[in-house]
Amino acid sequence: MRPVYTAPGWWIAYDASVVSRPVLKRITALLIPSLVFVGLYLRALDYEFVWTDLGEIEQGSLVRRTDRILDAFSEPMHGDLDFRLAGVPQSFYRPLQVALVSLIHARHGATPRYYRAANLAIGAATALLFAAFAQLLFQRVELAVLAGLIFAVHPGGIEVYVWIAGLSSALANFFVVGSVLAAALALRADRPGPGAALVGLSAATFALGLASKEHAVVTPVLVLVCAASLGVLEPRGGRQPRGRRSFLSTTAGLLLVQGSIALAYVAWWRPRVLGSAFTGAPLIGGHLDLQWFSSAALVPRNLLWLVFPLHSTTSDVVRVVSSMADPMVWMGIVLAAVSLIGWFVLLRRGHVVAALGLAWVWIAYIPTSGVVPLLHARAERNLCLSIFGAALLWPAAIAPLLRMPGPSLRRAITVALAFLPVLVLAERAWARTPDWRSNLELFERDVSRDPLYREGMYQLGAALFEAGRAPEAKRHLEALLAIGPRFAGHWSYLRMPDSYELYCWINRAAGRAEDTVGLLDGRFGGRLVSAEAMPGFSFCVGLALEASDRFEEAIDLYTRLIPVGDPRARALFTVGIARCHATLGRLAQAKEWLTQVDSTGVRDPTLDSEIRTVRRLIRRASRPAGRRRTPSR
Repeated sequence: MRPVYTAPGWWIAYDASVVSRPVLKRITALLIPSLVFVGLYLRALDYEFVWTDLGEIEQGSLVRRTDRILDAFSEPMHGDLDFRLAGVPQSFYRPLQVALVSLIHARHGATPRYYRAANLAIGAATALLFAAFAQLLFQRVELAVLAGLIFAVHPGGIEVYVWIAGLSSALANFFVVGSVLAAALALRADRPGPGAALVGLSAATFALGLASKEHAVVTPVLVLVCAASLGVLEPRGGRQPRGRRSFLSTTAGLLLVQGSIALAYVAWWRPRVLGSAFTGAPLIGGHLDLQWFSSAALVPRNLLWLVFPLHSTTSDVVRVVSSMADPMVWMGIVLAAVSLIGWFVLLRRGHVVAALGLAWVWIAYIPTSGVVPLLHARAERNLCLSIFGAALLWPAAIAPLLRMPGPSLRRAITVALAFLPVLVLAERAWARTPDWRSNLELFERDVSRDPLYREGMYQLGAALFEAGRAPEAKRHLEALLAIGPRFAGHWSYLRMPDSYELYCWINRAAGRAEDTVGLLDGRFGGRLVSAEAMPGFSFCVGLALEASDRFEEAIDLYTRLIPVGDPRARALFTVGIARCHATLGRLAQAKEWLTQVDSTGVRDPTLDSEIRTVRRLIRRASRPAGRRRTPSR
């Protein structure tokens, strides 16, 4: 029989023929969380693109040509798309997501099922890796399966695995868990060769995690806590001094390599690609103290939802807390302090898996807790990495009950009750998943639950407009754009230029250009001072000004927009100027501007239609008064 490398509670065989039947049964059991995960979310495969999927995949802001896919590793997530025009810097570096999306797009185009299939496959693989890690810790297959199932069915995974844009988090979760598992195996290795290979594998998967999403930067800390737990798990006196030295040297090697990668990523590579190590998102309430007070006040709510996710939402609305005297701030601080003390107590008393789970929850939570500003101050997807820690806590709590002597019937009842939370979580995830079938269903539900959800109101307005329900869309946009006390004291993300632009196009479709002009007069004093920062809205405003016979203002607006547009946009702005001059009877100027359009070489059906409209206006204005046709009604 060929030798097999083994570690306590784990098995790696160089020859499948030497794997024992009990080992095969355990490996088969560890597949259960993956199968349950796929069964839970498989019906979402053909759901529509929702939320940012529409812009990133359907409109292609995330997609690279196959010959440019490797460029994603040296440029921001959205390439050369200039978000600075809207006052939002490019704050994301996620090249693996971009590369995978681009490869799928090259093969299958903009068909949602293939992108979602990738998410589900990664989620199933992550559930298997995590169950294997739990087996390494508990050395009891039923507890490992229980931990894997809690992760697989937790509703916090919906925004990561059902929402296609969650691919970055899905990849990061896979590589973080893989890195920690490889590190744990390296620490348990009884030979230097496999140990060194596993250290290299842990470092490589960590680097891939950073290329997936920035929250993977916590991996070295998770590895450190895992090493501390595994060190305590070893029976007293169970290691010879030389073995102990090997354990410590492997731990030091892991931390040195991963710490170096993390430092290079944060201090050098992200600033080089993005211009900053951080997101560049605005502070809650515009002040750092409000940012930290509000974030601390969120801690109880977020951790409670992590344990009892009774209702799910995409809403990111947070209450702006202006004073440290707020009781929720102190509750968040106390929770953190109690958790730190609890970690020391659990570790000291030998409950090391529970200690690891508790530490994992907090380590994964801190980067998205609001210590640094985020575009979305609160999001369920940001808690997904903490779910792994929570999934270790419950099996660790019931493990002593399974070790107690007693009749087999009582043990069976204990195991059945232990799996009851899995059924509750699965029901919550099953009930929530259909909301993601379309933008309309998702945001109708979430805005009805949270009327202060500004981005949800915008997305709902856009979905209603697309569905031909313009009056309802208009009402939502007017409520969103209203200046008043409604949103005072709360904070949520919204790109206002997008909201203005959508409102303008809704008015144009409804023949209510005067409402857009009224917004312009009331909000901007009759002149769109920030036209260069909002070219899409400004172009629509120009059309509204034309419809209101304010041609000189429209010409001024189009002239200001020409330098900031792409070639097609500049051509449309130029046609707009020609159209205004033709309508005012300035035929020479109109022809001159049309000549500038021709020189751009830009052509598409929309532009050609606009050019034909201007030429008809010129011909009509050129006819003698007696020969002009009366427009048909």
